[in-house]
Amino acid sequence: MAASRGNPVTILPVTCMKITIITFVFLTFAFSSVFWYLISQTPLMKDNVTMLTIYAVGAMWGPSFATDPVCTGTVTGKIEKNQLTGTWKTNGCEPEDGSTDGKFFLTMAADNQSWTGRRI
Repeated sequence: MAASRGNPVTILPVTCMKITIITFVFLTFAFSSVFWYLISQTPLMKDNVTMLTIYAVGAMWGPSFATDPVCTGTVTGKIEKNQLTGTWKTNGCEPEDGSTDGKFFLTMAADNQSWTGRRI
C-alpha cells in the first residue's frame, strides 16, 4: 500500500476485511447472476440486441452494485525519510481486539517494496 501525503486512505481491519470480502462476493454473484440468467434466456437475434446489451451492462456492473462497504476507516500520518507514523480510525465495525482506533509506526524496507512496523 502506497502512502500519500495529506490524503486519508480507507483501511479495513482483518475481521472486517473477511466479512467485507465474503459479502462482496455473495452480492456480486447475486446481482450479476440475474443478468447472466436473462442473457442465457434471450435468443441471439437482431431484435434482441438492445436487451442483450442492457443485460451485459447490468452483469458488468454487478460488482459495483455490491460495493457498499461494511466498515470504513481513515489513516493519517507523517512521512519522514523511510518512516511513517500516524493514527487510524475505523467506522462501522469492531475489530476482534475491540480497538477501533490507534497509533502506528512503520519503516520502509531497504528494497522499498514493503513496510514493517507496530502499533504504538
